[in-house]
This record gives sequence, structure tokens and C-alpha cells, in this order.
Amino acid sequence: MKSVAVIVPALNEAANIVTNMAHVRTCLDTVPGVTFTLIVVDDGSTDDTARLVREAGASDPLLKVLRLNRHFGKESAIYAGLCATREFDACVVMDSDLQHPPELIAQMIEHWQGGARVVEAVKQSRGNETRARRALVQIYYGLFRYLTKLSIRGESDFKLLDKTVVSAYCQLPEHGRFFRGLVKWMGYHAVQIPFDVAESTRQRSAWGNT
Repeated sequence: MKSVAVIVPALNEAANIVTNMAHVRTCLDTVPGVTFTLIVVDDGSTDDTARLVREAGASDPLLKVLRLNRHFGKESAIYAGLCATREFDACVVMDSDLQHPPELIAQMIEHWQGGARVVEAVKQSRGNETRARRALVQIYYGLFRYLTKLSIRGESDFKLLDKTVVSAYCQLPEHGRFFRGLVKWMGYHAVQIPFDVAESTRQRSAWGNT
């Protein structure tokens, strides 16, 4: 049976982390033929995020927490999670606030089992995002495309990476990492799954919306 790690970077999410991870676990339980491990990477939270996940994990052996010594930032949390799970057959990265719908993981697994090495969820809409922020995002996408000749319009950090891709990503020498940009730059053919950001979950996280 294949093993898949679901990596969830989190910062100061004590208010919702246990409820949200329970929902993710419910979605994972519907996927046949795969053994999941759900790993919350606590990016130096100053609240009880890590403690609450650890306590929940006492009754759920597939729920684990990886706590960073201090706040390094979301990109570093993703990198730490991937490097800690290189022995898994694949890894899924998703946000902790459920703006990345965990119901899509089943589709990601299907594409991966069909041979895809990268499966990425791409936003069709950005929920109730303000007009000003939407404009800033478009400027950022345009600048990234101008500098790299690569388009990441609509892409998110919600991705499945095959073990070979995870290994290659963790070996990259870059210090200032940009997860979705580097995965695009690596050049693996990606299967894309569209999704809409739900209005109810379009809340600003501790890192800002992604």
C-alpha cells in the first residue's frame, strides 16, 4: 500500500486547528488503497497550536506535529515538512485554514496513481478577496512571469508531489524559497485541478492569503 504524507504548515491556528484537521482526516478516510499521515508543521506559533495537535494525536496515531524552533515563515515550514517526509511515496501540501478543500485530495491521488508526478490545485476564483489585494496579486504574477518566463497565475501551494519530485526539491540549493515557483521551474509535467475558494473560508491567515 502506498504511503502519502499530508503536510500542513500552521502559524497561530489554535482556534481552529483541531476541528480543521478532523475534517481533513474525514476526507482522507474516504481514499482507498493509501495510508496517510497528517503532519502539522508548526512554524513557531506563540499560541497552543502545537500542544493541541499533539493532544489530538494521542488518540490518532496518523496525526503528528513537527514544531520548528522559531517562526521561520511559511516557505521554510513547507520545506521542513517535505524534507522530513522524503521516505513517503508522495506528499500533499495544503493550508491549515481549509481554503484548500481537502475533498480534492482524492482526485489528486487518482491522477498520481495514473502516473502524474505533480498534481496542483488551481484557483478558478479567489473568493471574497478585496479588489485591491486582487490587483496586487495580478501585479505579482505579472512580475514573476516577466522575470522567469513562467506563469503561475491561479496556482496555489495546494499540490501533490511524487517522491521523486520531493527528493529533487529538497536538494535544490536555494535559500530564499518560493514553493509554487520552484515547483514550476523544475519543469515536471503537472496535472491541474480547478477549484473555487469558498467565501466562508476566505479569511486572512497568519501568513496572509495564498
